Amino acid sequence: MDIVSHGLWGAVAFGRKNRSSFWLAFVIGLAPDLLSFGVLWTAVVLGLTEKPDFSHGTPPESSIPQYVHHLYDVTHSFIVFLVAFLLIWSLLKRPLWELG
Repeated sequence: MDIVSHGLWGAVAFGRKNRSSFWLAFVIGLAPDLLSFGVLWTAVVLGLTEKPDFSHGTPPESSIPQYVHHLYDVTHSFIVFLVAFLLIWSLLKRPLWELG
């Protein structure tokens, strides 16, 4: 799924209170993909890894480093989300609905 659409869906669904709520939900919606594919992009820009071959559309999974797959699994985990949601709830003493 497109990274920007994650942010927009999150912002529209959970960030309607005010402008700051919208942008917070937008950034949180981007976070799961940025924390996996953003790391790959940063590594490519810094010359730490080779850019996957996009010449035929989507690159073969074998050209994407294994650590990106692991990061993707962690950042898209319901259990990780639930732990983060409950931890933030306990710190703020209220649920942060923009995390939805």
